[in-house]
Amino acid sequence: RQGFGFKPSIKSDCCCLNSVVAKCIAKTKAISVMRDLTRGGLATALNEIALSSDLGIEIDETRIPVKANVQKVCDVLGMDPIYIANEGKFAAFVKAADADAVRKVMGPSARIIGQVTGSHRSRVYMTTRIGAKRQIPMLESDQLPRIC
Repeated sequence: RQGFGFKPSIKSDCCCLNSVVAKCIAKTKAISVMRDLTRGGLATALNEIALSSDLGIEIDETRIPVKANVQKVCDVLGMDPIYIANEGKFAAFVKAADADAVRKVMGPSARIIGQVTGSHRSRVYMTTRIGAKRQIPMLESDQLPRIC
């Protein structure tokens, strides 16, 4: 939209979440939290959950499903895809015994990306693609405007 000289082939994957959420709840009562990723993306949602629960969260960058064309545009624009608003997606915190069953109900793009821990309370850490650990802070800049 800003005249960068290329036309990305990104299509919206925005969708209603009510039916998939209902399927998840029908599958198990072992869901502690579900959070929509619309405002501030995955990183902000996880930070809000870590802060409100006083628990730590550890995620694995290699398990986060980011489409190749989205990653390319983020690379060109210097953006981190975990901070981008993502309508039609949500994070669910499910007991480990039921996590795979809920993942299957959520659909083919769903992934188990991390776990909750009692260490580093109220903070989110990510193991990067190269094996380093870095803290994932709350979104510090203005969010991109949404056109819905």
